[in-house]
Order: sequence, then C-alpha cells, then structure tokens
Amino acid sequence: MAKRKTKKKGKDILKWPRIILPILFAVYLVAFQFWIAPKSEASWVTYFLVENGFLLTLAFCVLMTLLSVRKWQFFLVWILLTGGEIFIAGRPSFGSRPVDAPAKTLRVLTYNVAHYNIDRPAAIQVMRDSQADLIFIQEACKLDSQKEEGEALCKELKGYTFVVSSTNMILSKHPIKLERSLDVPTKWPVKQYPQAMVTTPLGKIRVMCVHMEPSWVGGFPPQFSEYIPVISKVVQDRRAQVDLLFAALRPSKEPVIMAGDFNGPPGSESLYRISQHFTDCYSATERGFGFTLLPKLPYKRIDYVWTRGLTPLQSEVINSKASDHMPVLTTLGR
Repeated sequence: MAKRKTKKKGKDILKWPRIILPILFAVYLVAFQFWIAPKSEASWVTYFLVENGFLLTLAFCVLMTLLSVRKWQFFLVWILLTGGEIFIAGRPSFGSRPVDAPAKTLRVLTYNVAHYNIDRPAAIQVMRDSQADLIFIQEACKLDSQKEEGEALCKELKGYTFVVSSTNMILSKHPIKLERSLDVPTKWPVKQYPQAMVTTPLGKIRVMCVHMEPSWVGGFPPQFSEYIPVISKVVQDRRAQVDLLFAALRPSKEPVIMAGDFNGPPGSESLYRISQHFTDCYSATERGFGFTLLPKLPYKRIDYVWTRGLTPLQSEVINSKASDHMPVLTTLGR
C-alpha cells in the first residue's frame, strides 16, 4: 500500500503580529477616547493625534482590513476596529429636535468663507438663501478693508447691518451694537473676536464671532524643526482663547450665541471645555457626524453654533463648495 503523502504546513511568521496589532490598536482607541482627546492640548503630540491623526489612522485600519481578507477572523476584527475608529474620532451626535417649536425663532448661519478665494458669488448666494437673521463670517475681509467689505456685503444681501473685528464679521437683520473687540493671543499679526448686543424678537442677545487658532504651518510637508514650536504655541493660544471667551461671555445676564470656526472636533480639549458651559446646537438637535471640512471630502466637524439661554430647534450643514468649509445653519427659540 502506497504511503499517503502529508503536506507540511509552513510556519506562519505573521501569526503573532496579526494578534498583537489589533490589540494594540484597540488599546489606542480606548486611550484616544478617555485620555488623548480630553487632553488634546497638553502638547503638540496629543494635538496632532486629535486634530490631524484621523485620516492617518483610518488609512491604517483600511490597509489592515485589506491585508486580512484571506484570514476571515482577523478581517472581521479589523472591520470592527475601522468602525470604532470612525465612531470615536468622528464623534457622531445623537440629538433630538424639540417637539414643540415656539412661535418666534431666530435663524443663525456661521460660515468661514476663506476670504472668498474659491467662489464668492456662490458663497453670497448661500448667505442669501439661508434667510438668516444673524450671519457669523470668518475670514470675511482683509484688515485694511473691513468697512468696505462689510458695506459691500450688506448692499449685496440687503437688509443687514454689520460689526467687524479683524477678519471676523457679524451681519444682522436686527439692531446690533459692537460692545468690544476681544483681542486673543495668536501667531497672526492680530486676531479679534467681535462681541455685540443684538435686539431681536427673542429679546436682547449677546453674540460673538469666533475663529480659533488652527494648526497651520507654512509649507508642506512642514519642516519638523518648525512644526514643533509652531504647534506648541497653537495649543497654548487655544487654551488662552477659551479662557478669554469664558471671561467675556459667562457673566452675561442676556442669552448668548457664540458661533464660528473653532478648528477642532467635538472631542478635543477646547471644545469639551466649551461644552460644559454652552450648548452645541448641532449635537442637541441632529444625528450624524455633521462634518464641515472639507466640502469635497468631509472628514471633520469644526464649525459650530453654541448658545446659552436659548433653545436649539434645528441645525443643518449646508452642502456648498463655495469655500473650504461648509456653513452651518441653526434655528433657535426661547
């Protein structure tokens, strides 16, 4: 009788890496959720992981999923880890709209128009179509053309008046008075947030247009020697800017609306701090990620309308490619 040949299995040198890598990544996701994101402005490293690491880690998850196709157990593990990465880094909201809407409401639009460098007519049309009572605009003008740009914009949109500080502007259909231009620390020559009082059908409301410090470094890819000191200053400035926002707005006896480009996802340190004292209108009313950056490939929510003393009724991220941000439209009641 002929002996049956047995096929020897080769040693699987990837066995332990396949086991250890998912465990390490799962530990990373847990650390991201409970330590890295809440302390994102502790150093340039944690800031990078929270602000810019999402696409890198997502790409890693997708790559590992593709490499694990022929090993179905590990394939399923990486599918789950990819979902966990999207959920934890994307931080979807689970808000629900109020059942009864009040008779009087206020429509609020916030929009970073990128100095109208992409498509000015389309950006103007977005503002016109929104029929907003208040429009908070970031990168609205150059420092030497504030009045001219504000007057031109009000003429195009009709029915608005404006206040402006540095490159941040607020348009209002209701009487508005500039209270102060809040100077904040920045790597730019100057950065100010206009704080104003608006007399609306809901009563007097204190408003502020915000454009928090971004992780911008000149040149790409940036030189490592330049990146560390610049981002280290960014995290310091962001913490200081939140402190100044609190000092300006928390004592207000009137309701508050604070809107703009906060240059951070919902789980980041500054945004978490703000959420302890103000209501994120999108998270309070909508379900989903609400990404506002970038229109062609949305991957992060950094544009917000915050309030205190008013009731968020509805929010919407408007699908527009007129800027590198998509605008957010919110309806408020009292």
